[in-house]
Amino acid sequence: MIGKFARTQEWALQLYDAGLIALPCWGGGKALPGTNFRELADNPPPRETIGSADYSGGLSILLGTSHPCGGFVTALDIDAGPRTLPIWPEGLILAEAGTGTGKWHLFLTTQDRLFGQINLRDDNDRLVAEIKGYGLALRSWPTKPPDKPRGYQVVTFAGDGYRQLPDLSSLELAEGLRDYLSLCLATKVHLENHHSNIKQHNHIPVPLSPGLAQEVEDELGRRGIRLRPSGKDGWHSGRCPFHEDTKPSFSVSFVLGAWKCWTGCGSGTLRSLAWRLGIHSGYVKHHKGHLITGWEVWG
Repeated sequence: MIGKFARTQEWALQLYDAGLIALPCWGGGKALPGTNFRELADNPPPRETIGSADYSGGLSILLGTSHPCGGFVTALDIDAGPRTLPIWPEGLILAEAGTGTGKWHLFLTTQDRLFGQINLRDDNDRLVAEIKGYGLALRSWPTKPPDKPRGYQVVTFAGDGYRQLPDLSSLELAEGLRDYLSLCLATKVHLENHHSNIKQHNHIPVPLSPGLAQEVEDELGRRGIRLRPSGKDGWHSGRCPFHEDTKPSFSVSFVLGAWKCWTGCGSGTLRSLAWRLGIHSGYVKHHKGHLITGWEVWG
């Protein structure tokens, strides 16, 4: 048993060196009484504390922490995914197979700090995945929840050689996962309440290039779309560029870097809007498969 504890402490130190903060748990992954994830994310424990902690009750990884290479630690908790993942998302640090087939835990960095989580649901309102951030933690190896058939299994780990700058926002990550799971599950997957979360200040603005914002604004102007202020945080409204719109149903914020059509044409980040508008400049990064995120999508 002592050998197992020592191996787990060594693993916690490896996670720390890769920019992930391990937390001790009890009862197969439950948070210790009095744990405040937000306070810990703002002031993570030092390496010495992590290396000497008792992980006999399980181990979780703290989310929303600032990563040494830039950006913030974010997690994908996939409940209904494919048996295998043929490609990893941008910025991956650690990938684990979950407690059942099609379940995955992925830890990576994003440009912005996501407050809380973004839920992804299918047409039957089944929760298929969650993007988790600040204020949360996610169970990890060697934890085995008592009510599950198995524990978590490490599939790939970047280790202390991880040096990748974050390229995606949490919303772009959610968009890519939505599109990927929609095809894998052969059903439409949607993001739940992410737009209202942004408007309620639960989302830090995504770093934007002034050039990209100007290109989007110019393209909307060329299409005859006049934007008028419609609220705080830089929100403007106008006719939607993607359908015959008789009254304004389109909202965009160049401050938060987000947009939405309220009649169902879509929503997302400013980069995804630029792509939908046909803007193909250096400000819009193209990846194989999904043009924004790096998740490979087959159409």
